Amino acid sequence: MPTIEHFDIPATDVVRAKAFYEGLFGWSITKTPIPGVEYWVIQTADLQGRRGLRGGMMRRQGEEQSPLNYVAVEDIEASVRKCAELGGKVRHRSEQAGVGKFAIVEDTEGNRIGLWQRAPSAKP
Repeated sequence: MPTIEHFDIPATDVVRAKAFYEGLFGWSITKTPIPGVEYWVIQTADLQGRRGLRGGMMRRQGEEQSPLNYVAVEDIEASVRKCAELGGKVRHRSEQAGVGKFAIVEDTEGNRIGLWQRAPSAKP
């Protein structure tokens, strides 16, 4: 069953936001090398300290940009078609070579959702 696999948090001041989330939740936030993008990987943990959901943080690209959850899907093309059939809208599509494909869609209420299909060669 598809589930949330990743989340992104935009920040106007990444240093300030990093300190906030590390201080409030104890998350580990580390800058990672991605060509052309400043991106920080977030590693969460559950209440027993076991590894939890991974996310990311980047500089806010616009005032309307808000946190976004990515749902793992088996087939991005089928999921995008199904979204449209159900009345949703596709806002953006892209691929990260060797990592996977994603789409940003809107549900029938205007909420944004990320769809993510991991490349077969990519490790979880």
